[in-house]
Amino acid sequence: MNPYNSNSNKSLNKSVTRYAPKHKHLSSSQTKFVRIAITVGVYNKGFLNYWSKVFENCHFHDEILIEYLTYVGRKDRLKKQRQKSSEAKTKRVYEWQSKLKHEIYNQ
Repeated sequence: MNPYNSNSNKSLNKSVTRYAPKHKHLSSSQTKFVRIAITVGVYNKGFLNYWSKVFENCHFHDEILIEYLTYVGRKDRLKKQRQKSSEAKTKRVYEWQSKLKHEIYNQ
């Protein structure tokens, strides 16, 4: 058994697909490495902190952009909180069971 948390690993892998989708062929390009680096930066520093630092290093200051990044970060946090709730988990199980029943009966 390794000392690492597999849930964190799964979460990070899912985040990578946000920036580097599997259906795009990026395996040998620099784009893939940049997208993975963005994912790791956002994962380690947080969405708002990471992008604020990137824009600061590029000498790009825009209050509207910072407000938008704050909004997106807050929206993502709220979505994660909703997904962890027992109501959301119950809904996912119900939808999965319904889909499974549909597949069984339509074979």
